[in-house]
Amino acid sequence: MAESDFGKDLRGRDLSRHDLTQADLTDADLTGANLTGTNLSGADLTGATLYRADLTGANLTNADLTYADLTRATLSDATLVRATLTGANLSGAVIHKANLSGSDLRWAILFGATVTGTDLTGANLYYGNLIRAVLDGSNLTKAAMYGANLTRATVRGANLSGADLRWVNVMASTLAGAILTGANLSYAENMTGSDFAGADLTRAKLIGASLSGADLSGAILTEVDVTRAKLGGRTGITIQDLGGATGASTAKGTVDPGS
Repeated sequence: MAESDFGKDLRGRDLSRHDLTQADLTDADLTGANLTGTNLSGADLTGATLYRADLTGANLTNADLTYADLTRATLSDATLVRATLTGANLSGAVIHKANLSGSDLRWAILFGATVTGTDLTGANLYYGNLIRAVLDGSNLTKAAMYGANLTRATVRGANLSGADLRWVNVMASTLAGAILTGANLSYAENMTGSDFAGADLTRAKLIGASLSGADLSGAILTEVDVTRAKLGGRTGITIQDLGGATGASTAKGTVDPGS
């Protein structure tokens, strides 16, 4: 179907399984549209409105969704490899078992989004808003999440190996059982009430991080770097747990003395 066949007002349209490769859909209104299985690879959806659109199984490889509105959209099983979603609004979106590896989500809003079992390997979430987002079981290996806000987010069992989490806010978030081997959480601003119970923080960097009030009970802290980290409160860790940690002597505050 040619672009001229339908213009930019596509509210509620059934475009499932259409070939819209490299289509120009800038500022198009696709509110409630059915785009299941649609090929939108390389399409330009800059500023498009996809509120409540169904993109289940859609192919958005290399698509440009800069500042697109994907509020409450469904993107389960969709492919967004290397897609550009800079400043896009994905609040309340449902993204299950999708592929967003290498995608650009800088300044994106994922408030309350459900992003489970999804591949975000190498994705850029620089200063992303992930407040109350659910990222359980997702793969965020080597993801760039500098300055991201994960307040009250749920990241159970997710893989964040080698992720850049400097200056993140994880207040009251749940990362129980998460894999954070080699992750950089230096200067993480607020970990109060966060749950890292059973998480693997082997070789993680927590330089200058505020660990006060975080639950690290049962966490693996082998070769973790806590240089100038702020400790204290009920962290669930003991001096013995930090015995072999780099910079343990420079950490500020106290931890449980242990036996």
